[in-house]
Amino acid sequence: MTPEESKQVCIWLDEAGLDLIELSGGTYESGAFNHKKESTKKREAYFIEFAEAIRPALKSATLAVTGGFRSRKAMEEALASGATDIVGLARPLTAEPYLIRDMLDGKTDAARDNKFPAPMQTGASIVQIAAISKGEPIPDLSDEKVCDEVVAILTGGADNKKPVTEQDTSSYDKSENKL
Repeated sequence: MTPEESKQVCIWLDEAGLDLIELSGGTYESGAFNHKKESTKKREAYFIEFAEAIRPALKSATLAVTGGFRSRKAMEEALASGATDIVGLARPLTAEPYLIRDMLDGKTDAARDNKFPAPMQTGASIVQIAAISKGEPIPDLSDEKVCDEVVAILTGGADNKKPVTEQDTSSYDKSENKL
């Protein structure tokens, strides 16, 4: 759909009484839209300009924006601008389930960098969610060695590699569920 068509659909959903409209984009293969402009990458909020265009047309629906957020500063700016009511976080929270708590406690100002190959980040997030569900260490995708191991798992080449779940967990902090 074009941005104009998407805006019209949002208007119809708002008029139909939908409580929440979330703006996001991309597919399993491409992630978010190809954000090539440096200003978009630096701002982090991939869909905030789209949200700014839609916001005035909505009468009652809550508006959420997901995609690209990594830092507390970008999240606060998106909320303060009024362009969105909610900041959605997906991949950062699969890597760091306590990220927001740690931001609020002043322990960090941003998510760790994700060094995983972009076309495979959704699969890697699924591996992280599986680890969370089993109470296992969450693969740290800011560590290139761990990224290589997860790529091996996802591509079926893990036969000669130690699975992430069998890594040395001597530094594993169960309270934080991360290595």
